[in-house]
Amino acid sequence: MGGIPGFNLKGQFSYRLNSDVTRTTRDNYYFFDYYNGQLLQVWGLQRSHEAPRGSYYYAAASADYTFNVRKHNLFALAGYSQEETQSGQWDVISMLSVYSKLNYSYDDRFCWKGLSVWMVTPNSGLVTNMAISRPLRSVGMCIKKVS
Repeated sequence: MGGIPGFNLKGQFSYRLNSDVTRTTRDNYYFFDYYNGQLLQVWGLQRSHEAPRGSYYYAAASADYTFNVRKHNLFALAGYSQEETQSGQWDVISMLSVYSKLNYSYDDRFCWKGLSVWMVTPNSGLVTNMAISRPLRSVGMCIKKVS
């Protein structure tokens, strides 16, 4: 099966679910004074249960491309990742990031590199309440000395 030469696509997904059940049962208890038979205390009927549940998922995808022709070399990478942890009924912690990288070199002597990363971290489980970071950007150039 043929594809695009130099192109790679990768992905990953994982999911974990934790469940637990706790059940408490207590019948009525009546405490009487041993000597006079007077009722001192009553423990009432108790029936309760708890079913805490937690979950975690991670999803990521990336694509990269390498192109070489004569003395020109190009490498590009772009990706996405997202994780979310939920514990209890409403406690949600999540993070989303998008990143890219570009490298170019000529004759293995002159090169240019660029990187950009965006991160989104919702302050709660609600999509409307997000803190979006400023993109982290890095650009560099290099020249190799020819021996």
